[in-house]
Amino acid sequence: MRSKEITILSVGLLLSALILGIFFYSSRRAQNTIRVTGYATKRFESDILKWSLSIVRPSGLNDIKSGYQAIKQDVEFLTSELKKIGINENEITVQPVSNQPQYNRDGVISGYSVRQNLFIISNNLDALEKLARNPDFIYYKGIILESSYIEYNYSKIADLKKELLAQATVDAKNRAEEIAKSADSKLGKMTQARQGVFQITEPNSTDVSDYGIYSTATKIKDITVTVSATFAVR
Repeated sequence: MRSKEITILSVGLLLSALILGIFFYSSRRAQNTIRVTGYATKRFESDILKWSLSIVRPSGLNDIKSGYQAIKQDVEFLTSELKKIGINENEITVQPVSNQPQYNRDGVISGYSVRQNLFIISNNLDALEKLARNPDFIYYKGIILESSYIEYNYSKIADLKKELLAQATVDAKNRAEEIAKSADSKLGKMTQARQGVFQITEPNSTDVSDYGIYSTATKIKDITVTVSATFAVR
């Protein structure tokens, strides 16, 4: 019986020593690493513009048909003007027409407002931007422009993101090498890396978000990204 107890105790001590050894090895291994954050940023210019606009035409209570006819003519006129500056028809999207009742002071329907939403996406950015910023031709035609806004995008954003990730990784390695050098150590292989989110903002912006940002407000943008990397040290 005593021999059995001694055996169990010996096994327990052996396991304890093994666990302690693994823990010590892991701790030492964890200490022989450097964790750094690399950073990369670049300023770029958009090459695609999206112009979204909404036009309306009022119609009488019993004459909504005329409102639809007027909106149709307005869209044809806009399409014609867009083609004149080099916009292709397949770059113009006309959404379904809608109408909304208008009420008088007594809460009784007095007529309708016929609305047409459309948007244009084109790489003919300069010409479309000029037209969107100076919509006098719309007003001269008697068209009511209810809303209008433009968004700037970039067609090669995927390639740009890859480029920035590579630069951020190189920056992380350079930072790790400086730290290792100051500690009289040599940098080993990268053992782990984690990409941060992209922040695409107007120039010189300090805005950041945990989920990333993609601002379409300006033609010129700044893109930034970070890469957290862990390197072995020997």
